[in-house]
Amino acid sequence: MDAREGTETNFDHDLSNQKALIVDDNMMMTTMTQDMLTKLGYGEVVVARSGSEGLARIQEAKDDGGVFDVVFLDWHMPDMSGFEVLRQCREDTDLHKMAIVMVTAENQKRSVSEAMKTGATAYTVKPASREDLESAIDTVMRWRKGLSD
Repeated sequence: MDAREGTETNFDHDLSNQKALIVDDNMMMTTMTQDMLTKLGYGEVVVARSGSEGLARIQEAKDDGGVFDVVFLDWHMPDMSGFEVLRQCREDTDLHKMAIVMVTAENQKRSVSEAMKTGATAYTVKPASREDLESAIDTVMRWRKGLSD
């Protein structure tokens, strides 16, 4: 059983060596997502409050010889959209193994389709529940397994 009393979960991923980045300008959403990812077991969770800061954090990690395992990316931000961050990340071949999960209030089918065609690994509508994040992480793990096959 997990922290949700009386609720069983099939979520069994060891995320202790995983590094996640949350890119979202909404402080309340960021805090909630960071808390849930920490409880799910991520070894490190980094926060960026804008698209440009998110790209800077990704570049810093890359310069240090690594990349984030997963980026949880908001769609609507004031300085740069999450879609633009997604597009720039997917143009960088060094980031092809970095999973990108769009976590946004944007739930129109056309937007979802556009994000997935551009290279989003998974998509969930916010506010994301623990179950939503578990589902997105399951998708990321299957995607990552496909990269290594």
